[in-house]
Amino acid sequence: LVHAQRRDGSVQVLEEDGRELRKDYHVWSGEQVWLEVTADSAEGHTSALFRELEEKRNTITVSYNELGATQFDHSMTADLTQTLAKLKADIAGRLKVSPESIHLKRNWRAAQFKNEEETLRALGLTDGSVVYVGEGAPRKANECLMKFFLLSG
Repeated sequence: LVHAQRRDGSVQVLEEDGRELRKDYHVWSGEQVWLEVTADSAEGHTSALFRELEEKRNTITVSYNELGATQFDHSMTADLTQTLAKLKADIAGRLKVSPESIHLKRNWRAAQFKNEEETLRALGLTDGSVVYVGEGAPRKANECLMKFFLLSG
């Protein structure tokens, strides 16, 4: 039994002898294919290679700021499958503040992330992303911030 993970993240089990990679499995020139030969029985098998590739594919480094600063001097690793709430709790722990007392944004001028149950992948975070940590609880999904400026002349 062979497990193959293609560069698009899909995994196929290649079981039958005599089949062709291009014709039968649609593996084309230039694609990366990782192969792992396992025991004859696939029942209950956990692929060590697949586990390692998934970990590498889902692990990113996120930079963030100290409260009140605009420089992203801190960084940490995160898993793209975790929720924003988990990332926020991890950052709050590192900054020694309560998660309820901060909000997260893509940068200091961006809108707040509101749905903390979304995964980091769904929010579009990638390796090297920055997350701005702001003071104050996040606004609810149905709330917005309006700023007014008085100009005198």
